[in-house]
Amino acid sequence: MTVRFILSDYVEQALAQAVYDKLEDGTFAGRIPECKGVVA
Repeated sequence: MTVRFILSDYVEQALAQAVYDKLEDGTFAGRIPECKGVVA
């Protein structure tokens, strides 16, 4: 049985829109354009 949480669909859809950038030091930063101000 798969457990689904109330925000699971929202999070999956948001992550599908994620944009990833390779930084100068070889690491990556990810952002979701619709979530202004959030960078990981």
